[in-house]
Amino acid sequence: MESMKTVYIIILLSIITLVPSAFGEIKTFTKEYTYEASELDSKSTSRIYALEHVKRLLLEELTDLLNSQSNSVASQLTKDQITSITAGIVSADILDEKWDEQQYWLKAKIEANTSIIQEAIKIIRSDALMASDLEATQKRIEIFTKQLESLKKDPGNILKDRQLAYNAITDRIKASSMMQEYYQLKLNGKASMHELINILSIIIELDQTIAKAYYDRAELYFIRNELTKAESDYQNIVRLKYYPVYAYSKLADIYYKNSELMKFVEYKYLYLNNSDSIEIEKGLSDNISINDYNKIIKKYPTSYKAYLLRGYKRITELIGNSTHNDFKQKPQPIDIRITKDINKSLNLNKQQPIAYLLLALLNKELLKYNIEDDKYKTIINNIINYCTLGLTNFPSDYIAAKLLRMRVIYGSRTRDCELTARDYENIISIESAKTSINNTSLSFDYEKLAEQNVACNKYNEAIYNYKKAIELSLKKNIPDNEYLFEYLGDIYKAVEDNDHAIDAYKNAIKSIDKKILNHTNADDKTLPLFTNAIRNLNAYKVKISNKIKSLGQ
Repeated sequence: MESMKTVYIIILLSIITLVPSAFGEIKTFTKEYTYEASELDSKSTSRIYALEHVKRLLLEELTDLLNSQSNSVASQLTKDQITSITAGIVSADILDEKWDEQQYWLKAKIEANTSIIQEAIKIIRSDALMASDLEATQKRIEIFTKQLESLKKDPGNILKDRQLAYNAITDRIKASSMMQEYYQLKLNGKASMHELINILSIIIELDQTIAKAYYDRAELYFIRNELTKAESDYQNIVRLKYYPVYAYSKLADIYYKNSELMKFVEYKYLYLNNSDSIEIEKGLSDNISINDYNKIIKKYPTSYKAYLLRGYKRITELIGNSTHNDFKQKPQPIDIRITKDINKSLNLNKQQPIAYLLLALLNKELLKYNIEDDKYKTIINNIINYCTLGLTNFPSDYIAAKLLRMRVIYGSRTRDCELTARDYENIISIESAKTSINNTSLSFDYEKLAEQNVACNKYNEAIYNYKKAIELSLKKNIPDNEYLFEYLGDIYKAVEDNDHAIDAYKNAIKSIDKKILNHTNADDKTLPLFTNAIRNLNAYKVKISNKIKSLGQ
């Protein structure tokens, strides 16, 4: 299934193709380039090199035009980012080319409506994964091109070996270039599934390391119900470590459809063990029922993974059926079969951090009801203990992060500040290693670590942590920086570093002023909605100003 952002781009580019005059002037860029062939080049490799160079020249000229336009979204990106994105939107048409055994001359053009391109860039930029893939594709081309140049200048190796290496790298450049062409076909919405599969297959034949090609082909095969081919591609996604959790889930679906039940259990268990801290509470996201798990367990009664999956399915049904807004209802009895399944799984294999996480989640569910203080404390202690047990059984990073987060949330009132700080440090270590583009939790984690360091009177550490929280929140455009600046100023004041305290407070006021300005600039219809917010912000500004005055300014 295409994302809504992709669908919007398809509609946008399709309309401009049908009625281009309705969307402004079409700009045409023309460039030519002559490539001097080396001893390692053939006509084919020379053409690849010449075409890539002329495409780069054309895209750079288009990028310069986009940057020169007023209110351009391109102005918020680097030149390389714009070039990478536009390479997946517009295609170069070859006007003429010649080869004389020594030189390859090529002339090409690009036609583009800059208004539509600006809109498409905005949409792609908001899709972090698509933007990242396009940037990675362009980066591969640049890296491989440098490698070719190095081979040309390296007379030390045997010519035959250099030739083989040269041809292999040229194939990889061609594959990356074809990925850009694939994006163009995909985004203009004109290519059939068969055509998209064909181009992806050529790309994979040229370069078996482009995970995105396997990923998209697997999706197309899955839609066409060509499950054997989809399975092979999803396995390659796992091999290349390109969003393997998603591949685990799809492989489980395939094995269930094929009645390969033990493989289904294996990959659904892998999926659950590697899901991130948000996905893990969404459920198994499939149509497999408790009865289906009953049949699996009947056939494989010693499968600890099957018992755990059935227990987890029951937990998600419990969470899904609970009335979250009714906190006055009487405590509901937890289905004894849930704990029975998880405990049975643990009896078969005690080293399962995911099982302890599920028991912690089960106890967390009990906290949604008003129950007696002594039972409440008992449940809190159960959550902390299960998290600790899970952490001692070598969890994956995803599960470890979830266990640590639960322990700091429910243990903050009863555990020592140094222990809680250590948990936050471990969380930060895990989150920092993630490659997720949308990871915005680090700023919050540094803020919480700073709070624990303040509680432990470790002010220098707290100052560092608040600075990191501010740095990351500004980088990710996270709002409410004024509070972080205020807390930083308070710590500087506590250690009698008044100059830095004043600087921090002034930055808090700048953040407040920016918010007030944004609210004030709202249109007449929405401005009344911000009246109270503006009043509160002005009051907050007075509070910070008074803190500055108390320091002698």
